[in-house]
Amino acid sequence: MYDEIKKRLGYKEEEKLRTISGGQYKEVPSDSLGLNTGERVAVIFASGAINSGKSSDGTFGGQMVGSDTVVSAVNAAAEDSTVKAIVLRVDSPGGSALASDLMWRAIENAKAKKPVVVSMADVAASGGYYISTNANKIVAQPSTITGSIGVFVGKPIVRGLYDWLGITNQYILRGKNSGIFRETEKWNPDERKKMEDFANNIYFNNFIPKVAAGRNMNVERANELGQGRVWTGTQAKQNGLVDEFGGLEKAIDIAKELAGLPADKDVRRVVFPAPKPFFQTLLGSGEDATVTSDQKAQKALADSLPRDARRALRYAEMYDRMQRGEAMMLLPFEFEIK
Repeated sequence: MYDEIKKRLGYKEEEKLRTISGGQYKEVPSDSLGLNTGERVAVIFASGAINSGKSSDGTFGGQMVGSDTVVSAVNAAAEDSTVKAIVLRVDSPGGSALASDLMWRAIENAKAKKPVVVSMADVAASGGYYISTNANKIVAQPSTITGSIGVFVGKPIVRGLYDWLGITNQYILRGKNSGIFRETEKWNPDERKKMEDFANNIYFNNFIPKVAAGRNMNVERANELGQGRVWTGTQAKQNGLVDEFGGLEKAIDIAKELAGLPADKDVRRVVFPAPKPFFQTLLGSGEDATVTSDQKAQKALADSLPRDARRALRYAEMYDRMQRGEAMMLLPFEFEIK
């Protein structure tokens, strides 16, 4: 193989093939090779169920897109004067309403400084649509699953499990609704009404107005398209929920146009946040070093479980957040393409 490479490159038999290590090659700026040149366009990935905190691989499988990570990335791209536009690549069924709103607000602030274009992948629904709705343009595929504009709240009732395990508990309550999140009792009519009002307030006074403003329609029309209805990309475009068909490259082209860059001008795609170096990822240095041995053991245990069990435990994590009173913007079903 060595001799064959020398021959193809035109080396003489006695000449030594000049080589460099992978580490040296990595240090060569792509710009110096005429690659990835031009104005900078930030590409930010929001992949997975939406949650507060930092993005991560979920303990029980599946990615988690954290509001802290996305907000920090959007803010950094917005403040970087060399970045001319932002493309947000959304592949999420939604999740936490609070985390979704934090990301929406960061995008709204960024949009005041430079164009923001959303590129929808397979799924951009509920909270995934919420964080997309205020972009300058939304690009989706005809088969993208989107919409699911809605909010729900709930809590798990585990009295039967406690009885089976022989666990008893006692609550000391003060105030009419102080026991609203007890996991052993269903909501009474007053508690249910309060939680319905809570969800309706987020839906009618937050989600729907944001869709209406972002998509340039009245709230009545936004509500008609909402109410949890799920749309394909084709239906969403017909209903004004997305603007164009296409993938990430189409979104980048639109971002260039909105930023006033010539269509034939090369742009440099910059991923925010910057990918971690290989050895930092391998050795767990930096932020990864904060992962405790218990968390690593929990992850190892989760990886050993059957797939259906991991899926059930992912929903258990969601129920735990709901148990604390968190509203959810989440696609009402999970689908798998085989």
